[in-house]
Amino acid sequence: MKKRSKMVLALALLTALPVFSALYADSAGKTLDMTFSVRNGTGDEPMIVVWLENDTGDFVQTLHIFSKKKEYYKDMLGWLFKSKTKEKPADVDAVSGATIRWNKTGTFSVPAQIGSHDLLSGAYVLRIESRKDKGSHYRNFKIPLPAGYTGGVHEDEGYVKSVEIKVK
Repeated sequence: MKKRSKMVLALALLTALPVFSALYADSAGKTLDMTFSVRNGTGDEPMIVVWLENDTGDFVQTLHIFSKKKEYYKDMLGWLFKSKTKEKPADVDAVSGATIRWNKTGTFSVPAQIGSHDLLSGAYVLRIESRKDKGSHYRNFKIPLPAGYTGGVHEDEGYVKSVEIKVK
């Protein structure tokens, strides 16, 4: 390669570096602020569980449960199957909160860096399962977190109408 070509290539790489650095910046100190909107409905409010999987579908960690009624956790079949060998009941207690009422919203935040897991690296997916007593069961709501993810609104057909995620 000629000297001039090498210089042009080096200059192009140096110019692009800040763009790629910002796009794939370390997630330390960032958070994912999530707002869950529940559809309008009647009867018992739905229980909602949110967990993290890697891009190959392996369970990583429960992030939040919108329900304090532990006796119904067993009804969240997708989450229960994936989490049962990885988490203790005390781990789950630490991330549970109030059930979201019909046509209302619930919020929670998680750090973008959880231990060795960089949620913004492109290797993770949020999984959401919702169910209500004597009602339907929705367990296929997935939100991929691609590299450089900056947030967005994600919609579903289940009890969870949408999830808005802001990366701060």
